[in-house]
Amino acid sequence: MAGMLQAPPTTPLYDRMKREGRLHQITDLTSNFSTPNFHTVMPLPVLMRGFCRLLTRLYEPATYFRRSLRSLEVWDTKPNQTPPAVKPLDTLRGILGSLWTQGITSTYRMAYWKFLLKLLRNFRNNPTKTFCATQMLLAAHHFVLYSRHVVSELERDCQRMETDKALPLRDRGAPSPGPVRTSA
Repeated sequence: MAGMLQAPPTTPLYDRMKREGRLHQITDLTSNFSTPNFHTVMPLPVLMRGFCRLLTRLYEPATYFRRSLRSLEVWDTKPNQTPPAVKPLDTLRGILGSLWTQGITSTYRMAYWKFLLKLLRNFRNNPTKTFCATQMLLAAHHFVLYSRHVVSELERDCQRMETDKALPLRDRGAPSPGPVRTSA
């Protein structure tokens, strides 16, 4: 999982940022996708756009499915690893919902079908891997949509920052510098 670095209270990073005067005072709303709660050395829009590129690449559907498939291929299941008992009606509901939402109406349906066919071909005789593969398949929808949403929000934040930076200091909510004095 990728996220933006934060300096949580009671950590050495927090203490260092505070000591260096780089800690933002308003830090109550932080998450993995919030901008850092300290002044960064790299310009924030550059950092945020790099993070957006990372999220886009990580959760691009074909990439996500390739990574999931590779994980399943190298996983050596043990005899005591068995899938949990799931009600047949719940399983059917999940499969039909996935086929419709991901396999028919999504923008990534080709990557979905490719992954689904590979998992059926490769793991049909291993119920544990089939169960995990199904969970990965279902989770893809969340990851794809959520990462797109986060990237969109961060891009809007970058544009806002750049717009604010282009404004004169007095129009950014900062106190006016007052009249300019020139020496006569």
